[in-house]
Amino acid sequence: MINKFKNVKNPVVINSIDINDILNIIKIGDSNLSIINSIRTLGKSNVLYDELKTTKLPTFRFNFRFEGKATNKNIIEPTGYIYLDVDNCNNIQLDSNYVFAFWKSISNTGYSVLVKVNNLNINNFKETYIAIGKELNINLDENAGKPSQQTVLSYDKDLYHNSDSLVFDAIDKKVSNAIIKKKGRRGITTNDTFSESSKIRFDNINDYFINDEVGYIYFKEEKENIAQPFIPKRVEAGKRNSTMFYVLGQYALLNPTAGESYLISWANTINKNVMYPRLNDNELRGIVKSVIKKRLEKTLELNLNKPRRILFNPNKKMEQKEKMNITNKLIGKAKTEATKQEIYNIIEDWNFQFLGKITQKKVSVVSNKSIATVKRYWSDFKAYISDLNSNVVKTVPSVKTMSNIYCISKSCDVEKFVSYENLFPDSTKYFYNKNKLPLLDLSRVA
Repeated sequence: MINKFKNVKNPVVINSIDINDILNIIKIGDSNLSIINSIRTLGKSNVLYDELKTTKLPTFRFNFRFEGKATNKNIIEPTGYIYLDVDNCNNIQLDSNYVFAFWKSISNTGYSVLVKVNNLNINNFKETYIAIGKELNINLDENAGKPSQQTVLSYDKDLYHNSDSLVFDAIDKKVSNAIIKKKGRRGITTNDTFSESSKIRFDNINDYFINDEVGYIYFKEEKENIAQPFIPKRVEAGKRNSTMFYVLGQYALLNPTAGESYLISWANTINKNVMYPRLNDNELRGIVKSVIKKRLEKTLELNLNKPRRILFNPNKKMEQKEKMNITNKLIGKAKTEATKQEIYNIIEDWNFQFLGKITQKKVSVVSNKSIATVKRYWSDFKAYISDLNSNVVKTVPSVKTMSNIYCISKSCDVEKFVSYENLFPDSTKYFYNKNKLPLLDLSRVA
């Protein structure tokens, strides 16, 4: 059985559905088909695309079943399948006997692939995900390679389904849990993926990159918390032992095979630069032995203390100027999308009875944004607004009958309204209700 969720933004399990029933829905369609077709017609460049995709369609998580909420710590058991997301592919040829099913994604620019798998668990998931991608020779979406990955309901009448597909045996190899268990902040186990000769790690950024081809990862929805141990500039008596244990513990988790000599070396450096007064040698050795013991017992916790919007691949050489250009471009795009989203929300919640038809000037006033800003993005909404306006019957009440007028937006600037002398009749620039709150009549705004 596969867990179903209300939409992308809601991680709470609403029910469980048989895999064959889900495939039939994708192949034949259900009550959501009209929404899917609308999303595809709009395309990714339209501001409405993400809004509809993330709020109007159910999602499924094919890798594991969850208890209540879809988080790694709530995993009950594997489903027997692994989900793979193939990016930027308009046509796919999968003749491997391992393929159980594949279909067009909601964007129409990629594919969703399912493979039967044995012995999949949270520890071997990443390695198995990569191995299957290589076996099928497909370009995987790295961001989709996580145990709790979800996929939005799609439609594909040409969906491929092979119930007799071969079963892939999960990779029997330890992998770094620093990335797999990051959300729960649980104990991090040692692994065999980091050798004494490897580069010393002071954060867990390289856990996010499968290979060196990807230059960066951008977290659009919310910042990602990474592990980047913080060392105070000065630590006084009373906090020295606990601070030293914490910092060494984090380094020990980030470098699972680092032995006593490495930890002693780091301890001496920290002791020399930030401890006042310094800890003696016996105290340092005692702390190091305690850290190693806790690591072996798997009771240390990796602290994800640093929120990051963008992660750059540490194995890919990039100049600082190039990184800044990428950052500015992505942040600028995010601000643009946020502005479009604000305008869209205002249009969606438009009160035609009180405000009349939607116009650029009215949206500018309600959103408290300049008319130039509204005009800049108007083309994204023009057809939609035209459709809304054409279907509305103008029933704006007169001033005398407005007994239940309410404030149309918390962000409204009353002084801004007053400055629009040409937009309001002299006698009705704005009104007050029984609570003496300014209530504005936009029915006369052009």
